[in-house]
Amino acid sequence: MNNDRFKFRVWNKKEKILHYDAEKTYDSMHGNPIICATCFVDLLDDNNYIVEQCTGIKDKNGTLIYEGDII
Repeated sequence: MNNDRFKFRVWNKKEKILHYDAEKTYDSMHGNPIICATCFVDLLDDNNYIVEQCTGIKDKNGTLIYEGDII
């Protein structure tokens, strides 16, 4: 089974920054300037972030493709 399918990235609308491995957002990341959420579920409910899931597929350069990517 491809574990890449369970990876997430988050677009921070305010900071205009992509943060990878958002599924690893825990309480210890609270206050981080990139992600100010106490847990991953908070990211899903916060309109300041766009959460994108990995498709588990890589492009010809070996880069993982996420929802919303233009290929």
